[in-house]
Order: sequence, then C-alpha cells, then structure tokens
Amino acid sequence: MTTNEGNMVVGALVKWIGAKTYGVVTDIDDRMIYVRWDDDVPPPQFAISDPPLLRVDLLQHQRVQLMSTEENAVVLGATASKTPLWQCFVATNGGRTVNVPEADLRPVAVTDP
Repeated sequence: MTTNEGNMVVGALVKWIGAKTYGVVTDIDDRMIYVRWDDDVPPPQFAISDPPLLRVDLLQHQRVQLMSTEENAVVLGATASKTPLWQCFVATNGGRTVNVPEADLRPVAVTDP
C-alpha cells in the first residue's frame, strides 16, 4: 500500500521499505509525511509524492502486542474513529475485548512449535 491509495493517516502504523522497523505517522502536510520510528534508523520524514512507506495490514498479522501494556492480543477488526482504532481481544486477566489505537499495536511474529 502507498499513500497514493489514500491509506496514510495520522496514527497509522507503517514500515519503511528500507528497514525492518515499525513507526507511526505523526503528521502529514502538503509536502511531507512525518514518522516516529521505534528505532532511530529510518529518516523521520518523507516527501508525500511517493514515500517508501507501507501501511501495516493488521488483519493479515492478527497477533499483536500492545506497546503500552506489553500484552499480547488478537486483532478482531477496525473500529470507526477519526484516528485508526482496532478492536482487539486480550487474553490476560480472564480475557477482554478492548479498542486500541493503531499506534499502540505491533505485529507479533508467529513461530511454529
């Protein structure tokens, strides 16, 4: 996915094509997209015309970690909101369904037993 498809919004979880780190779009103006990265490797801004950014498909990954609490969860679906928000099932403490901002989610690698 690219910005040409209209999916880059403030709060979106993205990856830079040149790195294996996640970041969150913090601002978008007429010329630039600004990203706060989990690592300091990628540049923090990109020209809006054709940025090398991919929006993370959380429905494809489904298993995620909440950055704020370090809990593991499963993405159930998107929730209507001005900023990207996802309904997730968190299994800890008896299990609960919560709405989580996309900026707080990171995909968890699934390993075979």
